[in-house]
Amino acid sequence: MAETIERVEISDVAEERFGDFAKYSIQSRALPDVRDGLKPVQRRSLYAMSESGNVSDKPYRKSARSVGEVIGKYHPHGDSAVYEAMVRMSQPWKVAMPLIDMHGNNGSLDGDSPAAMRYTEARLSKIVTECMTNGLNKKGVVPFADNFDDTEKEPVVFPVQFPNLLVNGATGISVGYKTDIPPHNLGELMDACIHLRENPTATTEEIMRFVPAPDFPTGGIISGASSLVPVYETGKGDIKVRARYRVEEDKKRKYIIFEDIPYELKKSVVVDKLKAIVKEKQVVGVLEARDESDLKEPIRIVVECAKDADLRVILGYLFSKTPLQKDYKMKLLAIKDGKPVEMGIKAVLQAFNDFRTETRRNELVFDKQKSERRLHVVEGFLRLADNLNAVVPVIQEADGKAGAKQAIMERFGFTEMQAEEIVTLRLHRLSKTDKQVYEKEKTILTTALKALHILLTNEEELNKHIIKMYEKVKEAFAIPRRTEVKMDEETWDVVKVDTIKEENVVVSLSQEGYIKRSSMRSYSSTPENGLNSGDSEVFVGQTTTKENILVFTNKGRYLYIPVHEIEEEKWKDVGKNLAGYGTEFAEGETIIRAFPVSTNDKEKYIVMAKSNGLVKQTKVADHEVTRRFFSFYQATKIKEEEIVVDVWLVDTPMWMGCKDEKGRSMYFCTEEIPVTGIKTGGVKGINLEKDGNLAEVLLTVTEEEMPEEYRRRERGKKGFAVR
Repeated sequence: MAETIERVEISDVAEERFGDFAKYSIQSRALPDVRDGLKPVQRRSLYAMSESGNVSDKPYRKSARSVGEVIGKYHPHGDSAVYEAMVRMSQPWKVAMPLIDMHGNNGSLDGDSPAAMRYTEARLSKIVTECMTNGLNKKGVVPFADNFDDTEKEPVVFPVQFPNLLVNGATGISVGYKTDIPPHNLGELMDACIHLRENPTATTEEIMRFVPAPDFPTGGIISGASSLVPVYETGKGDIKVRARYRVEEDKKRKYIIFEDIPYELKKSVVVDKLKAIVKEKQVVGVLEARDESDLKEPIRIVVECAKDADLRVILGYLFSKTPLQKDYKMKLLAIKDGKPVEMGIKAVLQAFNDFRTETRRNELVFDKQKSERRLHVVEGFLRLADNLNAVVPVIQEADGKAGAKQAIMERFGFTEMQAEEIVTLRLHRLSKTDKQVYEKEKTILTTALKALHILLTNEEELNKHIIKMYEKVKEAFAIPRRTEVKMDEETWDVVKVDTIKEENVVVSLSQEGYIKRSSMRSYSSTPENGLNSGDSEVFVGQTTTKENILVFTNKGRYLYIPVHEIEEEKWKDVGKNLAGYGTEFAEGETIIRAFPVSTNDKEKYIVMAKSNGLVKQTKVADHEVTRRFFSFYQATKIKEEEIVVDVWLVDTPMWMGCKDEKGRSMYFCTEEIPVTGIKTGGVKGINLEKDGNLAEVLLTVTEEEMPEEYRRRERGKKGFAVR
């Protein structure tokens, strides 16, 4: 056969192949199914363990053996991916209801790696064997598909009896998609599912009466739960969670003891951050931080404080400056009908309810068919018992098993199924006692079939039946809520200046953006500022660690930097560039001014002049921010082609002189500039000609200091021509 080479555009091939990969990654790897809440690798791991008898009431087996089963039969990928999935499903600080019971080192809250799979042992947990895989042996309950080499069958989805997607949550990143679903309380979710079955038109707000917020396995406190309705309505948003604490004290000290930490946070990271705060003396009254966790108390982080310390203020600082308080970013995205879909909590619970109805109906159909077959056989046994003396000779005279079957079918009207069972039956099973057993079994089967018929033909009865099953799941596996819920928002995130130890320091900021904080001792011992060659100072001044630095650029943006946030360095050092703090400058953006300000500067103002002749005056207090200190904020409304010419910090009325490009000038008092918010563009300082620009602007304390070429005029008028 001749080989042909087809010429195609590489862009077309790349697009097609990437599309195939993206579809595979989304549907078959990274995202969970809304019905059973499992990713393929998780489902395959649990199924392989179930099929091999590695279940909750049997002894543990080596994890490596289970991993081998999975990759050999169902998941042709690296063994590390399978083992990592097994480990995560076993970690009680990651999932609300562990699906795998692992014996040995399966990691820790500190982020320690688990032991190698050859050292650990595992088996399925009880909830898996009773509520996830126990319907797989019934044909037709859930669809099965061929494995990767068509030698085995594997379930496409598990017939789960609880909404695992929400119970254990999920995280995953696929091509263009990301999911972050927090764990929830199983008992609350079962109540919500029952309510939704009884009230299909229930709103998200009604559902949240049962499920007010996530229930993280690491505990914590969720605040502002009353504002979570939009989050659960859309399936995405922030959930504020913080560590729970208690206070102890003795004659010399007070102790803040953190009993849990926010979800998916390494304990060691929290402890290291607290120790850094102590080392850098960021907070007055905090003396020591240490980890006293042990087997009895898995989380016990102790912050030792002075006897006279204000713990409320210290806690406010710790919650705003450490991961002890964080925003969990929920994004409820899962595979539904083969596609990734963002859903609210009602849609997820409705999808589970619909799926549970489908699987339970399939189970009942299977049970009905099985009972009908058994009843048919039992009826055959009873007929045989009544005609035993006639049937036995016929069987004895027949040629072999097949002949015996055919003979009794023709002579006595037994069906093939009945005949097959009869010819394999031992005669002692047809005693008088056994006949009574069969008659009793017939009665039981007849009653069961009537009940099954009612459930399969009456939707209301089926619904009640499933609700009873939900109640049994709740009774067997529900646990008390571990995360406390507070409906109102807490205000821990505001940094209190009282927490900062006040020290006199010198701050330097250069044109190239290098900033540093130096002690008075270092400043006094080194006469020269350590700047790079060609760099120059924008600001050098004495201030305190309780004050802040306002930095303005020519693009009308500003930084609000608490002095204590600036790293302390020697005066002879260059300092750290603002980029190292995460500050991002726009193209052509430069620093023009910087001022030390205090949170108590209620009567100070920022005066600004722009190239278009507009001027504005804003309160210093309006520039204050409480977080993202090294990120730019907009100080004025400004067009792309405009720039800020200069900025001043004033506390009394001053005199402003303006000059345009043709040398026309004038001056006026800053009292004529109205005080406005930072989002405004300002008012006319000097009336410029079309496309004209402000060439020069200056500020003087007294009118007498104004240069002679400037003449007094009302703000907003044109300048006087040079005489």
